[in-house]
Amino acid sequence: MKPRRTYLTWLPLPPHQGEVTGEIAERFNANHEQVRAAAVCVSHAIAGAWGCRPEDQRSLTKAQYTQLVLHLYYPQILDAAFARPFVGDVAVVVRRLVAELDA
Repeated sequence: MKPRRTYLTWLPLPPHQGEVTGEIAERFNANHEQVRAAAVCVSHAIAGAWGCRPEDQRSLTKAQYTQLVLHLYYPQILDAAFARPFVGDVAVVVRRLVAELDA
């Protein structure tokens, strides 16, 4: 197993997903700035997805929605942020993933 790069230690990762997240950054050969940009993109995308969530998810606070998304989907969303670093595109991924919970 490869040791984690030190720049990943500042990232507020869900504890059970830290290794997977490190592997994603490694796969994209991301440097510190790219990891930071992807994490910021994820944060903004979650906020954007929360702002336009469907009516049946309106009972969730922003903190609850964020926790849900981070706990269940952080690796997928981080991967999307590296692959297409536009907040709107990543917000669509967040909304799609959360919508699958209702299916």
